[in-house]
Amino acid sequence: MEQYKRDIEKAVRKFRKDVQKIEESSDPRYKDQAFKDEAIREKRQELEDVVADRNTKYAQEAEALLEQRKQEAAKSYFKPSPSDKQFVESVLDEFTASVAFAYSDKQRREVFNSLEDRFEHMSPEQLNEVRKQLPKVLQSVNDEETIKKLRYVNSYLSNLQTPEQEALEEAQEAAMLKPDAAFRRLTFTHPAFKDQAKNIHNGTRKSI
Repeated sequence: MEQYKRDIEKAVRKFRKDVQKIEESSDPRYKDQAFKDEAIREKRQELEDVVADRNTKYAQEAEALLEQRKQEAAKSYFKPSPSDKQFVESVLDEFTASVAFAYSDKQRREVFNSLEDRFEHMSPEQLNEVRKQLPKVLQSVNDEETIKKLRYVNSYLSNLQTPEQEALEEAQEAAMLKPDAAFRRLTFTHPAFKDQAKNIHNGTRKSI
């Protein structure tokens, strides 16, 4: 869909060049302001037709892609390997034992910080497995502060997304956009669009 953005940018550049040629032309017909204005209006119409066409096609493709991504995301799930599950179980068992034998709040904090450090090096599949095994860990922990931290971990890990879910978010964002940013900028600044309320050459435009 990026091609539609490039098409519009190319059409905007062509429009600028075409209008400049008209403004700088030695053709005597352009001495007639009405003739010149009509020639520029025709170029503007050509540009607007291209923009409308590309916006429509972009919207159609974005909607189709969004529907595809929704279906893929709905069927997606994390697929941890047996070794992932075994690794996570080992890490959490070690954590549970260390917390149980910690003799001070300081030592329990150090144990938890060590667990967090290990999270930073885990894959999404392993982290999701951590979340699935957290209830078992909570049942084995009596310290309220540690329980509170583990609940925070659970809340954080609940935001994990599969690649398909991430792709869905990107498709949702894309569906809200249009590829015509270059054209919209042009309508704000080019004299050929001075009839537009926000155009800087519009005599009725209010200063901000």
